[in-house]
Amino acid sequence: MKPWYGRGLAVVLMVGALAPGLMNSPAAARPDAVSAQPTAAPQADQAAKPMVATDKEGAVQLNKEGLKAYQAGNMEEAKDLFLKAVKADPGNAKFWTNLGLALRQLDRTREAVAAYSRANQAQPDYALPYKNLGVALEKLGDKDGAVEAYLKYFELAPEAPDAAAVKAWAENLIK
Repeated sequence: MKPWYGRGLAVVLMVGALAPGLMNSPAAARPDAVSAQPTAAPQADQAAKPMVATDKEGAVQLNKEGLKAYQAGNMEEAKDLFLKAVKADPGNAKFWTNLGLALRQLDRTREAVAAYSRANQAQPDYALPYKNLGVALEKLGDKDGAVEAYLKYFELAPEAPDAAAVKAWAENLIK
């Protein structure tokens, strides 16, 4: 099976998003059956931080604002804030994952794939972007890439509440 990143998917250079929270339902029928929520980065004192960040602490504040916008359903604003966060801290896998979630909500799936890929590059042992990558690749019709991503998620997070459901979904795609 050829890796998903070697199949000619357009790699869109985007900067920014945070990773969504883990699924809460172990009985989820699909990897994306429970609405994903972006996750916050570690807290930092953000008393007087501007909305243009040039440091990691400013990026945390931007991510926090992006989370608020995401939860309020303001996906364009969330995307813009997550993008600023990843520009300020491009090594933060959670920011990239959150950007991917906002992009996916905006039906910008190829860009979401690029964001999840950046999350995977930033922190290869962080499981969540792999599951989200699987959902995005499946939406694009790349079943082999989706299966590979789902199985990587399962490998990294076998104890996650939704791990068995994600693995079963991947195995069903293989059939």
